[in-house]
Amino acid sequence: MGATQAPILFLTGKTNFRTLIAKRTPYKDRPSNKPFHYKNLIAYIKGKYEYRLTEGLEADDLLSIEQEQACKRATAAGGGEVLQTIICTRDKDLRAVGGWHYGWELGNQPSFGPEFVEGVGRLWLSPDRKSVKGVGLLFFYCQVLTGDKVDSIPGLEGCGPVKAYEILKDCKTSKDALNAVYKAYKAKYGMKGYSEMIEQGRLLHMTRKLRADGTPVLWGQTQ
Repeated sequence: MGATQAPILFLTGKTNFRTLIAKRTPYKDRPSNKPFHYKNLIAYIKGKYEYRLTEGLEADDLLSIEQEQACKRATAAGGGEVLQTIICTRDKDLRAVGGWHYGWELGNQPSFGPEFVEGVGRLWLSPDRKSVKGVGLLFFYCQVLTGDKVDSIPGLEGCGPVKAYEILKDCKTSKDALNAVYKAYKAKYGMKGYSEMIEQGRLLHMTRKLRADGTPVLWGQTQ
């Protein structure tokens, strides 16, 4: 990335606020698959690098918070300050967050970016139409529809990538996307549509802000 400063590494705490939110399906209900030397790697990181770790939050949340603050500083400077952070990760979930992003090549998976994400973002179907990819808020809303199997987040029952893409492809604003997703949830769950959508959205949303007591501001909350 041609960075002029050393990297900050982000680690996940032992507890997670999302476990209390998940009602339909337990959050990350899967076997742990950590590397054999996981604890040694963590100890090495803590001894060698600047790092962030907050109990109750995932590394993804902390990355999101850090970049959100950097974006606000750059905006407050009136364009006189260039955004000086870039999120480097293989995790596609973070691409809903504004700012610079990069994902390195791994196996058969290609590299991503560097790309600057802003506004509503964009969506596109894979050539085989088996998955939908994207950045920005549109990608977040797409995940609210499709869920995330890796983290045991079911999303909208029966909604695959092609259907999600069709629902969101003509949305131009965040409000358009929210209304389209809510309409799909209401059609499926009736009066429970809103609460179902909120649950899935809060499981998928990367925390942008913490309250004074350190608890996360959830999706749909103002403070």
